[in-house]
Amino acid sequence: MSRFPHDFRNALARLIDERLHERGCSRADLIGRLGYGNRGKGATRLDRVLKTGDVSRFTRLNLARALELPESVVAAALTASERERAAARAADKARSTKESEETFLPYVYALTRREGIPAAHLVALCHDAFKVIRMPTELATKTLGQQVTTARRLIAKHLADFGGTVPVFGEIVGYALCRNPHSTIRFDVEGRVLNYFGGGPEKLKVEGTIFQRPRGEAAL
Repeated sequence: MSRFPHDFRNALARLIDERLHERGCSRADLIGRLGYGNRGKGATRLDRVLKTGDVSRFTRLNLARALELPESVVAAALTASERERAAARAADKARSTKESEETFLPYVYALTRREGIPAAHLVALCHDAFKVIRMPTELATKTLGQQVTTARRLIAKHLADFGGTVPVFGEIVGYALCRNPHSTIRFDVEGRVLNYFGGGPEKLKVEGTIFQRPRGEAAL
């Protein structure tokens, strides 16, 4: 039976659990053998190891001795745990990307010439209201041509409403239609298509402009 109430998902935690079972040792015994004078700190560090496989330098240096195992055995378990953690991170990223793609709604973004860096509180207050032009939700499933036509109409209205300058952010130098997390289309201020940018809105780089993801938009 496991010595700890964890669903072990990393190789190092499984090794520790098996070794303590073999030796008939408790969690408190291991913390003491690791050399922690502060038992509370030791318990926190050990808990992190068992849950995530993340090991502090002090624990790493003393773990083989505390478990009475060869350094090579513990090193192999550490390497396996790091690989498992990397795989878990990759799976989380893939899941997040899929969720982002499924919930992404197209929008038009006003590109502005940088004239100094606005105060953070002004950016938070004005960004979405002044620079992000939301498109009708049904356009998410429409053709590229329909999205571009709608974007041109919204660009013309936005330019007229703001007179060519966005408060806080400066002169409007163009627009971007963010169609999905992987595709962005650049327009000039007249609504003419400049290019079809291969990357998503997060990767859009325009010299002299300020680009920020709208609040509430899932990270890519």
